[in-house]
Amino acid sequence: MHDPPGRLAAVLGALASTADLANGFPLGKVLRTAILSAGLARHAGLDQAITADAYFLAQLRYLGCTGFAHEEAHHYGAGDDVSVRNTMVLADAAAKGETLGRIVRGIAPGAPLIPRTGAI
Repeated sequence: MHDPPGRLAAVLGALASTADLANGFPLGKVLRTAILSAGLARHAGLDQAITADAYFLAQLRYLGCTGFAHEEAHHYGAGDDVSVRNTMVLADAAAKGETLGRIVRGIAPGAPLIPRTGAI
């Protein structure tokens, strides 16, 4: 039996809201990203199936990102997994100086000096 697309959209929408909360995003960010992705696909003249794929894929983007949050917080963020994800999501491995600056400014900003230095 095939699930109607509306039901899939409702389930992914609920999961997207939990991803917003888990990642420290403003509520609705993932859904807005999905709507924007579908709009860009439509504007590019892509067919309805690809436009729908763009919508659903954008919602799936952050769903697994909290699966290892406890490890990420411990090893890389001095207890702050959200700062790690929000800092590294825009990091560009080709721009090492910019990435280092982003890490120094963004990783565990409220942590004590020694744990923060270790996280960086």
